[in-house]
Amino acid sequence: MAGVTDIVLTWFAESERECRRLDLAAARSMRELWTRIQQDTSLDWRHRLREELGVYLRTAVEEAELVRSGRVNPFGKASELRPLATAAQAVFTMSEFAYGIELPRELIRHPFLRRISRASTIAIAYANDIIGLKADLLRGIRDNLVLSLQEEYGGDLQTNVERAAKDFQRVAGEFTDLQSQFRSGDGLCDHEIAGRPDVEVYIQILEDWLYEGVKWQLLDTDRYETTVRLTQQEHPNQLLSLAEALQPG
Repeated sequence: MAGVTDIVLTWFAESERECRRLDLAAARSMRELWTRIQQDTSLDWRHRLREELGVYLRTAVEEAELVRSGRVNPFGKASELRPLATAAQAVFTMSEFAYGIELPRELIRHPFLRRISRASTIAIAYANDIIGLKADLLRGIRDNLVLSLQEEYGGDLQTNVERAAKDFQRVAGEFTDLQSQFRSGDGLCDHEIAGRPDVEVYIQILEDWLYEGVKWQLLDTDRYETTVRLTQQEHPNQLLSLAEALQPG
């Protein structure tokens, strides 16, 4: 699996001469996309995206090995791995390209942006695992934050779905508090961040992926569709109301 990760990362090399396994359809497709992106982005931005893709792929390998074992990660480790495995950070960076901005590396490392992007990434991980819990269990996949909470605290599945939903609400609330703090300027006595239009767009990217991602998973895809009921109250469907505080306007 580590070898596959190394091969995939070469598809994002600056020169096609450095790529491996371009005989694969996926490789050619990704390479064509990357060549177009290269025309409108800086080398520094591309290096940042490649680093984030590497973190995601290596985490995915760890999770794949866990899935094969049938074990459940203890909550401490799961709470670190699962947010990385959503690929959210790499998606946020790709979205910079789509939204027409490019944050310099020193800015993306700013403590405030680290806090708000981490809050968004963790909330997305909780949302994914609550909504996808039934599908995971039906496929025999036990790599899920709800199950890690159950491993940590005991109790039945219903109790831990509710516990995960509260954690989602807490972290999503942290995101909205930080977003409000930025927009008001309250407590942000930092000329590097305050009032920057590109930072405002980046924070909007985080909000869009968090709130709209929850809506998409609940309403617009059959990815998690199943007639099997695992809990009496189906708390995953209540995530939409938990996320309403993030809705624009």
